[in-house]
Amino acid sequence: MLFAGAALLSALAVLPMYLPYRRVAKLGMVRPIETVTEFSASLSGYLASAGRLHFATWSSGFWQNAVDSFFPGFVVIVLSLAAIYWTLRRSGTDADATRPQQGALTRRRIVMLVAIAVTGVLLSLGTRTPVYGWVYQVFPPMQGLRAAARFGNLFLLAMALLAAFGLAGLRRRLPARAAGLVAVALVVLANIESLRAPFLYTRFEGIPKVYSLLASEPGPVVLAEVPFYPPQGVFENGGYVFNSTAHWRPLMNGYSGYIPGTYRDYAATFWYFPQEHAIDAMRRAGVTHVMVHPGGFGTEAEVEKMWQAVAASPYLERMAMTPGGPALYRLR
Repeated sequence: MLFAGAALLSALAVLPMYLPYRRVAKLGMVRPIETVTEFSASLSGYLASAGRLHFATWSSGFWQNAVDSFFPGFVVIVLSLAAIYWTLRRSGTDADATRPQQGALTRRRIVMLVAIAVTGVLLSLGTRTPVYGWVYQVFPPMQGLRAAARFGNLFLLAMALLAAFGLAGLRRRLPARAAGLVAVALVVLANIESLRAPFLYTRFEGIPKVYSLLASEPGPVVLAEVPFYPPQGVFENGGYVFNSTAHWRPLMNGYSGYIPGTYRDYAATFWYFPQEHAIDAMRRAGVTHVMVHPGGFGTEAEVEKMWQAVAASPYLERMAMTPGGPALYRLR
């Protein structure tokens, strides 16, 4: 009865997420399970760590990519195993033994966390096991996910909480004075294991001022930014989307985990800007303005050839140009 009640409450909690996924699934916005394979974790990924200490000594051989890296650290592993061992052993020296109800509750929680960890590992492996395929068929929200490897975060969450139980159990077994020092030392060691410093940053120079012209442009505005990247390079549109916050006008470019068929159709021709057939396709699609980023057109000779074609087009009217940066054109 308790399990049935928990299942019912879980279903009610998931319902607000389930319904929109179900709605878009009926519209065809689903990911084929084959696409999950590329973003599935591997068993070796659970030995891969981005922490400088581990990566520089032994873990680099297991590193494949940032999606597949779930080594929790030796401190966490040892404390987690200790929590599981003490629970299975039900040691009479455990303080919980003097409080049967508290001990039973702790055991249940540890069993629950082990189940979460195992579930996270199985689902993160994606199509490497049949489990993901089964869940994919019966639970529609899974059909909208791409990176199965992210289920590995359930494993990391469970390991962190198991380590906490292990640390609590260790403190009960140590003298009061030593318990605090050992706890602090283990927390420090766990953080040293996961240290990833230094982080490298790229200085933000601001959104080019040429974008502000679109905010005050009269009449309807539909902007296309070029290069207009094909689906495999859709992430390159991230900068375009960010720059659109300077004007908030409709943008043909976009970036999301889901690529609609219309984007694929537009990219198939827009990519060839400033060729005549690409400009014609933009006009038919309702584009009114074009932002040209010369840095995306290749070598200096290729950029020069692009500018010559832009200048020769009767449909492109230059509004503004940034030295070495983007140039804004009105599409006649």
